[in-house]
Amino acid sequence: MNSQLTLNQMGGDSLPLLEALFQNSSDICLLLSSNLDILAINPKAESLYQWKAQDVLNKNFQALCLAYGYDFLLNPDALIAVKQSKTIQITSFGIGLDTSKQKIQWKLSSAFSNAERVILWIGAFTHESGVTAGDVNNIWLSMPGNLFWKDKEGVYLGATNRMAMALGFKRAEDVIGKTDYDLFSQQQADILRSNDREITNSGMPKIVEEIVTLSGTKRILCVEKIPLLNNNEVIGIVGNSLDITHLKSLESELREARELAESAQKTAVSYLEHIVECMPGSLYWKDKEGIYLGCNNLLVEMLNLGSQNDIVGKTDYDLWPEQAEALRANDEEVMQSEQSVHLEETVMLPNGKRRYYTVVKLPLKDPQGNIVGIIGNSLDITNLKRITEELKQAKENAEIANKAKSDFLAVISHEFRIPLTGILGMAQLMRMQNLTPEKQQEYVQHISSAGMHLLNLINDILDFAKMEAGKFELALAPMDLSALIEETCTMLTPLAKPKNLELLINFEQTPRYQILGDKRVLRQIIINLLGNAIKFTEKGYVSIHVECIQETSNTVILGISVSDTGIGIPEDKQEMVFDHFSQVDASHSRRYGGAGLGLTITKQLIELMSGTISLTSQVGKGSTFRCVIGFPLQKSANMTSPWMVYQSIVRILIVDDTRRGEVMRKQLSPSNSQVVSGKEAFNTLLASYQLTDLYDIVIIDQRLNDVDPLQLAKTICQHKELHQPMLALLTDNGSMDTKESAKKAGFFECIVKPIQPLALQTVLTAAWERWIEQKNNLCLL
Repeated sequence: MNSQLTLNQMGGDSLPLLEALFQNSSDICLLLSSNLDILAINPKAESLYQWKAQDVLNKNFQALCLAYGYDFLLNPDALIAVKQSKTIQITSFGIGLDTSKQKIQWKLSSAFSNAERVILWIGAFTHESGVTAGDVNNIWLSMPGNLFWKDKEGVYLGATNRMAMALGFKRAEDVIGKTDYDLFSQQQADILRSNDREITNSGMPKIVEEIVTLSGTKRILCVEKIPLLNNNEVIGIVGNSLDITHLKSLESELREARELAESAQKTAVSYLEHIVECMPGSLYWKDKEGIYLGCNNLLVEMLNLGSQNDIVGKTDYDLWPEQAEALRANDEEVMQSEQSVHLEETVMLPNGKRRYYTVVKLPLKDPQGNIVGIIGNSLDITNLKRITEELKQAKENAEIANKAKSDFLAVISHEFRIPLTGILGMAQLMRMQNLTPEKQQEYVQHISSAGMHLLNLINDILDFAKMEAGKFELALAPMDLSALIEETCTMLTPLAKPKNLELLINFEQTPRYQILGDKRVLRQIIINLLGNAIKFTEKGYVSIHVECIQETSNTVILGISVSDTGIGIPEDKQEMVFDHFSQVDASHSRRYGGAGLGLTITKQLIELMSGTISLTSQVGKGSTFRCVIGFPLQKSANMTSPWMVYQSIVRILIVDDTRRGEVMRKQLSPSNSQVVSGKEAFNTLLASYQLTDLYDIVIIDQRLNDVDPLQLAKTICQHKELHQPMLALLTDNGSMDTKESAKKAGFFECIVKPIQPLALQTVLTAAWERWIEQKNNLCLL
């Protein structure tokens, strides 16, 4: 360019440096003659004034400014001051590329030459013809900034005074000839040298940060380095360094402050999140449209979801659609009233369970106070409501129990007075009258019955008191459950006989167990259950059934069921039959007697043995009480009866119109016997004779429907074509008259009810052996 030619005319060793600085400076640089003609203009000035260098060279700068309308006027006094080697500052205004008016601070200085003076803007200097190298150096040394230049080998060719002082020298010329290895440590010098080589090799400017030790302290420098050119050949580098140590320190402090602020913010957020998670209840917040913006994990767990992301973005219509309308209405009320509300909400969870919540909802506001949604906290009060209901029920139960106690006292006083009055009355009669033996026996029987009733009442009350006080203890000892049940049934037979009730015992085909148990407790349980069944049954039967539920080498779990055909218990009253001092109907105590403690004591005794008791019942059809109790085994042995020898070889036909027939079949020979009604008996015998599948024994019940058992026996005996089996009669009593009538009809044996398994097998075995012996003797004759 023309400015380059003008500078070339100046000559001097520092020409390449001047050219580089002039062309690459980021400031406006103008080189003017003493009469203000333009000798050179750099690209920055071209850009500002929108001039091209070739168009304005050798033209008067002040005239051009006036022609183009730029505000620049160098008055005579200022021009004289510059020519006197003074540096002056002036201000002008120019029109920038964006047509805006720009204020420009000018700094003008001059340099001597052998001919004239030239005017240079700060950072630039010039030579006209005859300008010496010394003049150029004076200009350069007075330049502001930490400027320096080196050759390609890294040798300093010059520096400004300010740069020299920064490096620890008094004069700029003291730097010349030095290298970075003379000024800095080996490590620092290697880095500086590497940066210089990169610029000289690439020919491209570069801004780098370099760390050096200056004046005994570590400094951070921001250095702009550009290639030093001579006829487009890179001969070194030119640099301008800016000490940014303080800026870096400030930057570090700002970074630390920012990190502290971010840490504090994270801590605050963490605390807030922790507080949200620790809130008692399901916390959530929604926007004005009802869309969930956030929640705590309690809400996630309540909905059985994976994370909060499964809730955020959804609405109540997505989470619980059935209650969504009501929940949305509550939200709308909060936003419209701008007040908090306390209410109770009911929701159906995904698992199908209904939960109750007490809810506090508040309007959610932005920093400007505008309502942008709602925030809510729901506390689960389902258990509280359940407890409230239970307390209410407990109160009602307590009131019922209190009334029951009052009724019990009334009943017990009545129950005590009746037998005591009877005892005293009978004793008075016995003392006042001359009684026949029969009358005396009758009175004694009344006194004995009244005393036994009174004793049972007292025993129930005492046992109940012991259990309530926790002083009732079990006394385990070896016992035979089968024998115990048979003994108990025998003892209760007098209670069943006046009502003509069938008292049945049914053992499944399992070994007879020698168990460890409290015989007194088991007897009381069986007496209570059987006695209760007999008391509330007017006709039909009462049965006890024993089954093996589970057996191990050391224990056996047995099921003991007592069934009846009595009055039954309504379904809504079945739970209360085990409550103390309670009866299904208060009138029962007047009709049937009793203190209402029997089943309560029975249940507690069974639970004392870690067992359970259950009830099934239908009004008018009867009830079944089933106990499941585990017992330790002392030994497990088949206690064989005499009948076991004949069980599989003797065929038996049982003629019975009641359940007892099936019970007897299981007790005698389940696989080798049959049960038929009275009407079917004779035809069954005929069919068996024709099929040669003969019956050896026929057991006939004395109480058949529509059939006379004695006449049936005579018919069988008189039918000579029939095989004659052994006939046995089941009778209610074993009187001589009954036995004589049976024998005349053809019966060989009479078996007296109730039918206890061991007794039945023993009686039948003895009868069968006598029958066989008798037949054998007849054959010998």
